[in-house]
Amino acid sequence: MSSPDDWQPAFLAVSMLVGEPLQVALGAIGGEGSHATGEILRELGSSSQQTRVRAMARVAAAIVTGFDEAVAS
Repeated sequence: MSSPDDWQPAFLAVSMLVGEPLQVALGAIGGEGSHATGEILRELGSSSQQTRVRAMARVAAAIVTGFDEAVAS
């Protein structure tokens, strides 16, 4: 069973993927986010473009995989 805050890292990554600034996305979830957002926040807030892009790609791949699994079942 997933925790109620599992959606927050995906929300942040997808928000940035579509061009929303990280601080705006954080504001939409109520500021600092939850414990679940810690790692993704560090990655999305990195000064390295490669780190940010990898984090967004990892979340997008997980979402697509989830869709594929849902359709297959």
